[in-house]
Amino acid sequence: MKKWKKYTRRNQKETRIYLFILFLLIISFIFSSYFLEKSTFFQDIGSMITKCFIPKNVNYQNATSLQEQSLKEEVAELKNLLDLKENMAGYELIYTTVVNRNQDYWFYNLTVDKGKKDGVEVDMIVVNQDGLVGRVIETHNHTSIVKLISANDSLNKIAVDVVSSDSTYKGILSGYDLVNNKILITSIRSSSDIQEGDTVLTNGIGNLFPSGIMVGTVSEITSDDLGVSKVLKVDSKVDFENLRYLAILKRGNES
Repeated sequence: MKKWKKYTRRNQKETRIYLFILFLLIISFIFSSYFLEKSTFFQDIGSMITKCFIPKNVNYQNATSLQEQSLKEEVAELKNLLDLKENMAGYELIYTTVVNRNQDYWFYNLTVDKGKKDGVEVDMIVVNQDGLVGRVIETHNHTSIVKLISANDSLNKIAVDVVSSDSTYKGILSGYDLVNNKILITSIRSSSDIQEGDTVLTNGIGNLFPSGIMVGTVSEITSDDLGVSKVLKVDSKVDFENLRYLAILKRGNES
């Protein structure tokens, strides 16, 4: 009896082993058949992973088109900046690129990649193809800091002309409306006949900012708190949020 029980246990153990080997053979056969039939087993695995983690609506052709469009815009921007030289008689243009902007002072100042080694000095004016950007307030050997006209600084006041159809009026660029992206022009006498769409230019008073640099166009006219003068809100074509390529104006007598 004991021999029979011992034989039975050994037989059951061998049976389990045979069944396990048979199971492995079946699994191997299934995977081998799949592999031979598809011949791209690992590619299929990669495809499944891609489908799981990459959105189905990704349009690579559209992404390429957007890159091409961005490149075209960048080339056009650089070309227009180079064309500024024709309109800046008496000034040498030092072309420069924005290399740093502080998130907390995005509309206040920025850093460019030209400095003392390139002839840049404090108070030189900075423009781009769309108009007035700001002025240099600090220089280092290879970089400079530019204060933007969008900086709400009491010392950042610029004399301007508002050119109307029949007259020219004096005013002061004295601030920037960050909410609506508007330049604020004050000290305009209340009797002035200014209309929306009139042009605002620097007038050169004070010998710091050259005359004739585009500031923007009048988009809204209101009165100050006392009602004795007008306040103009001006649209600038300069995109102060996305500045990349600029030109620093070096006076001819400094070259």
